[in-house]
Amino acid sequence: MRSIILFVVVALLCAAGLLLAEPRQGAKPAAPAGSTAAAPARPAAGQPAKGSATSGSSAGQTTKREDDEKAIRDVVARLVKAYNGGDADAIASLFTIDGEMIDDEGARVQGRQAIAQDFAAIFQEHPKAKIEIAIDTIRFLGPTLAIEEGTSTVTYDPDAAAESGRYQVTYAKQDGKWLTGIARELPEEMTGDKALEQLAWLVGNWIDESPQAWVKTSYQWSDDHHFLVGSFSVRIAGRPAIEGVHRIGWDPLAKTVRSWMFDSEGGFGESLWTAGEDDPATGVPRQWIVKM
Repeated sequence: MRSIILFVVVALLCAAGLLLAEPRQGAKPAAPAGSTAAAPARPAAGQPAKGSATSGSSAGQTTKREDDEKAIRDVVARLVKAYNGGDADAIASLFTIDGEMIDDEGARVQGRQAIAQDFAAIFQEHPKAKIEIAIDTIRFLGPTLAIEEGTSTVTYDPDAAAESGRYQVTYAKQDGKWLTGIARELPEEMTGDKALEQLAWLVGNWIDESPQAWVKTSYQWSDDHHFLVGSFSVRIAGRPAIEGVHRIGWDPLAKTVRSWMFDSEGGFGESLWTAGEDDPATGVPRQWIVKM
């Protein structure tokens, strides 16, 4: 009997919308390709450098690393100035001849000419685009190689919301000058808060009916906002059949949404949630697949 009831519960919950998520309104659209790919950053005034130079065996070596870091920060400042001035050629000149940009989906733009064309297209579409950059670290892997990581924030229009993303830049020192070899956008890491916000549409009361059964489900946020907590009750042929609770949370080890269900007869179940493809207009999943 329990297996039949649980089958009815799962089927009706699916029909009620647990497996088909409506995209949330107002989600931030994805940034255009190349918008922040070459975005090293200018630190705030007076901000100490978080990335320390590689320590050497002498004061001369330490001074050399300090000079190199200052030169890289100068490259960043020139890039910000060129971007905010809409100068695509000046940005391209900060790359090596065969330098490249890679966006967060793996698309590549290689060579100074192609990079200049890419930024020129951005400035043509967004003539008022501005960028701000915050460097987190600068690490030296040798006398002519360095890696910088940080966050770039782009505002395409004064009235539009700013868009931020993580980046990594690999620098090469050629003929005494530090140039960008590879500028890469880093994919945004999913976090518990972001994952669960995509399921916020569940909050509220749901009722689903069929000729054989009736299910009422309610969801609300837990006090700490780390879980979606639900309760359900099922009636079959007009008589109470089963009730229970449902808790949805983020599994930081598996990096996925996980849920647990407990029923009034002592049964329990566990589920893994997988997001389907994103809606291009909103950037959030069109559906969720739940394996129970």
